[in-house]
Amino acid sequence: MLDGGATQRVTGLSGPLFLGRSMSLRELLLMRFIPKDIDGLRTIVNDERLPDEMKVEADEDTGVAEKTVGELCARSTWPRGLVVITPRQPHPEAAVKISVAN
Repeated sequence: MLDGGATQRVTGLSGPLFLGRSMSLRELLLMRFIPKDIDGLRTIVNDERLPDEMKVEADEDTGVAEKTVGELCARSTWPRGLVVITPRQPHPEAAVKISVAN
């Protein structure tokens, strides 16, 4: 498992997502989505098989107060322009991260 200060880098990847930039192994283990609505968010959660009890960490400027994936999916609406970052493979220490798209 990598910690927040992981320095291992992966280079030589190409394609529209990489653009010649080196990426940490941690970055490669995360998926980034921008759902258009609540149905899009629920599709991401189902497709990624994220457990309801998985922790959610949202930046303050997102307006998201939910603390678990189950609470997140219980919302009736989803604001546009929020980025949802999920682990490729859920594990006990993993969290879904929510931020405003740049």
